[in-house]
Amino acid sequence: MSVEVVVEVFKGTSVQAEYRYDKSESIIIGRQPDCGIVLQEMTVSRYHCLLELAPPNMLLLDFGSRNGTYLLHKGDAAAPSDQTRIGKNDSVLLEDGDTVYIGKDCALRLRVLEDKTRHHCQICGNEFVDANTDVDICKSCMQNKMVVMDYLLRKVEPVRRHNEGPNLEGYQNIRLLGMGTIGEAWLLADRKSGVQIVCKRLIQTAQFSERTKNRFLREACVGAQLSHPNVIRQLGSAEMGQTLYILMEYCPGGSVDDYMRRNRILQGRKMELPMATHIILQALEGLSYVHTAQIESTLASGEIQTVQGVVHRDIKPGNLFLMDHSERPDVKLADFGFAKAFETAGLTRYTGPKDKGGTWDFIPRMQINDFRYAKPEVDVWAMAATYYCMLTGWPPKETMNAENPISVALNSYATPIRKRNPEIPKRLAEAIDFALEEPEGRMNVQSAVELKNMIEAAV
Repeated sequence: MSVEVVVEVFKGTSVQAEYRYDKSESIIIGRQPDCGIVLQEMTVSRYHCLLELAPPNMLLLDFGSRNGTYLLHKGDAAAPSDQTRIGKNDSVLLEDGDTVYIGKDCALRLRVLEDKTRHHCQICGNEFVDANTDVDICKSCMQNKMVVMDYLLRKVEPVRRHNEGPNLEGYQNIRLLGMGTIGEAWLLADRKSGVQIVCKRLIQTAQFSERTKNRFLREACVGAQLSHPNVIRQLGSAEMGQTLYILMEYCPGGSVDDYMRRNRILQGRKMELPMATHIILQALEGLSYVHTAQIESTLASGEIQTVQGVVHRDIKPGNLFLMDHSERPDVKLADFGFAKAFETAGLTRYTGPKDKGGTWDFIPRMQINDFRYAKPEVDVWAMAATYYCMLTGWPPKETMNAENPISVALNSYATPIRKRNPEIPKRLAEAIDFALEEPEGRMNVQSAVELKNMIEAAV
């Protein structure tokens, strides 16, 4: 069954404007030109609210706007009131036929359209038309009883964690390093050489979507093509049964985030300038390589295209790793789970706009507004934000303890670094503040090389 969400503007200067969505989308609604739905009324905030769509599901998140966001269900009073106002920074589920007032002078009507003749096969992924079935399995797959049985068994398999470890031939499990929402990371040792490596794995169950699996596979595909002293090496990948594996280089020093926690560098306590600069300059070397590397990217059509450059989209202290515990360790950039070849932005099947990716403390406004089409400069901004955090113990914006960090990230600007740490040399502070400015529609610093040169000239 094919499902489409239609958003119609029926009150305001943009009346009769209509937007249609047949896949997952995150749409910021507001007055700014970079919003997904732009409304010109002065009672609408610059960034008013967020509409999350995964048809037929709809969710609305208020950004605490002064003039309010109002929800009227079918049968409610025709005008917004205090009783229908969404709480500040609250989120609500929407239904077919709901009306949303953006302030009191502009209103949207939401409809869910279902085409029961169109289906996406849950086995092969192909689209097919059949008005006489409610089952999302095409006739071709239905003819293969073993394939259907395997699909049904996987669908009822419970989510489980393999606490005994990956059990890969030739390797000894040492310990669990951590768990994420889609998998685990284990420390392994080669039984012959004793060399330690990291095994990341995704346990495939029916509760993991094809997009989640593809994101994990993409990390393997991208990582395998990258080779640089400041980028973690990928050693191999495999699929065994219902589990996907990626083997990669182990960094005994842990992440920069781990280092900061060990040394209590948080909320005002800061890293020494020489150490922070040593880390960021090496990380920028790796990022510059990543942004210019030749990468093969798979388009939605299945065509493989060679492009130049990958956008990481999740730069933060937790994704910079140290090779040891020395005073000047080698630094490596890790985790390409959100990376994509940016020359094919908007064309790949892997980007689900519902996934904002990144971490609100280190994500620029441009990336929030247009995650699907992210360009290298969003990584450069995030690297400057990471440097700022190491030198001050705080993220650039007041996102750390915010009730609604996405609203803060959208509507505020970076605090000048010398307000956080007056000991930062003036010239370096000016460079960092300049890199973190967010002029409308662009970034001040476009490349990792440019930021690296600015820092080197200032210290």
